[in-house]
Amino acid sequence: MIRRRLELIRQTIKHRSFRGSPWVWAANVFCPPWRWLAEQKIISIRECSALGIVRVMIRGASHALYVPSSHDIEMLRQIIVEQCYWWHWHGYELPETRIGFGDVVFDCGAAEGLFTLLHHTRATHTYAIEPLPAYQSALEKTFQGRSDVTVLPCALSDFVGTGRLFNRGISSALSDGQEGAEVCVDTIDHVCETLHVHPTFIKADVEGSEQALLRGAATTIRRYGPRLAVTCYHETNDCSEMVSFLTSLVPDYKFSLVGYELPDGKPIMLHAWKTES
Repeated sequence: MIRRRLELIRQTIKHRSFRGSPWVWAANVFCPPWRWLAEQKIISIRECSALGIVRVMIRGASHALYVPSSHDIEMLRQIIVEQCYWWHWHGYELPETRIGFGDVVFDCGAAEGLFTLLHHTRATHTYAIEPLPAYQSALEKTFQGRSDVTVLPCALSDFVGTGRLFNRGISSALSDGQEGAEVCVDTIDHVCETLHVHPTFIKADVEGSEQALLRGAATTIRRYGPRLAVTCYHETNDCSEMVSFLTSLVPDYKFSLVGYELPDGKPIMLHAWKTES
């Protein structure tokens, strides 16, 4: 813990930026252990072995979250901390990008669905987009009977067709070879055209395919300028390229690069919003 804090301080000095407010920086650098933070938010965790799922009750959520039994519970605790504490660098909202009534949200890489669970009651409609079958089934269970959430079973990239997905649970990623299970691949532009909708908020955490996802959303972004929350710390991402590409589509986008990923100090999140938003 001490080593991590010292390295975050070193990266901050190196880059001469808090990457956000000093108060949020301090909260992330000096926060209590994440396992303790997670327990403050978890009401109960109960395995339903006959169904192959785990039922999780979380403070602040409208109802239960269901996750596959294969989901690493320690990783789930970490995700709960990331999503349930407003100051966490891996969160998907800033004051400038807060989700509200009237928003159509695309949760790209929905995984266990916690982001959608915590935010869907504030939006008009949320599309939880996830390629992994185990998570798709859990998402359907979590949002069963709820008309404001639609689960879409596909991966997102810059082409429409089929691809291969490395099944690594929460870290599953599209392969650039022939390894992995075959999955449906789509683009945000094609999804919008097919469903006759357009997002006002796009959250994207797709394990290294974020830049391809943005290319596949170019028409939607250029035309509508949705607010964006995109992870940029994965190995294949180049944050400066992402900013340059988005600026070419929407010149009046404002950007905030948030957090430090160790050991290399890359930003964790890229947030974008139009000036008038």
